[in-house]
Amino acid sequence: MKNKINSLVLVLINIISLTSVSQTENEVPLNTSSFDIQNGDYKKDIDNVFSNYIGTWEGIWNGKTLKLQIIKQPHQLKNFPNGDFYYVDNLIGKYSVTLNSTNTLLYSTFNITDLNETGIYNIGSGKNNKMVFFFKDILCGITCEFILERNLSNPNLLKYSYLEYQDTWYQENGCPYSNPSSVPMPLPKVNELTLIKL
Repeated sequence: MKNKINSLVLVLINIISLTSVSQTENEVPLNTSSFDIQNGDYKKDIDNVFSNYIGTWEGIWNGKTLKLQIIKQPHQLKNFPNGDFYYVDNLIGKYSVTLNSTNTLLYSTFNITDLNETGIYNIGSGKNNKMVFFFKDILCGITCEFILERNLSNPNLLKYSYLEYQDTWYQENGCPYSNPSSVPMPLPKVNELTLIKL
């Protein structure tokens, strides 16, 4: 009887162990193609690529100051309509633009507490020392993409490059503009802007 109880306990321990092992997620590098991801996989910043972009950065252009804060969001769930899912590390951004001559704050998302609503997130994995970001204006929904490029000789500098304005127009509730071309783009439309880490 005692041997049967011991055997039963061992069988239960093995079953629990196997169940735990089968539910662990498979960690894959950020640059893994979405086609190579299995349900439950975790696209993780294994190579610590994101650390080069995380922090608060500042640059001056056309009499204005851009302050950009990049934050890491680890282990974010990404769902698909067909039921597939995986987890991924993301970068999101908060920003402010100040008119230097009067120190007037023109735009800011620093007061937004829900990090999914800040309007800036990475759409790249840091290939070739560049990270591509997507921007969506929180008021009117205008969009663009921009690149942050690492300076390999100075980790406290990034090069900001405005990539493209998206022609897609999403007029959100509360947008005071009736024409997409009249909506101001808060981010710099410049090919090169040096950002300094604060």
